[in-house]
Amino acid sequence: MQIHVILFGIGEGEPEGIYSVRAMPGADQLPQETIIAFEDAEDAQRYASRLEATMERAPNVVPITPSELLEFCKESGYNCRLEQGGSMLSPPDFNVDITDWERSLRLRWVLDCCISKSVSICLALIDRFAYCWAH
Repeated sequence: MQIHVILFGIGEGEPEGIYSVRAMPGADQLPQETIIAFEDAEDAQRYASRLEATMERAPNVVPITPSELLEFCKESGYNCRLEQGGSMLSPPDFNVDITDWERSLRLRWVLDCCISKSVSICLALIDRFAYCWAH
């Protein structure tokens, strides 16, 4: 049996990111990330198409086994939700400005630049990264 998840960055030469929704349970608690998986590929594709209209990155629907997804969630600290076939789920009205995946890519870029550049350029990049992180 295969289910379907939404990935970003496929074929872009970067690490891939998986789509999740963030819930803010309360002011004194950490946000919780939940990966949405779909039983039906068409439902996943419809969701991805709606999502694409609100994001800069192109989403890709990818099949995965339930055991692979559960293992990933366990290792990465994600929750998981399976949408039954025929789901008419729509993406949230609000998306975060910068995803954790995009932050990770920026940090890798800054670190790569620091390895190959001078100390002053590295410090300027870190300052710029800190600004981007905050905004």
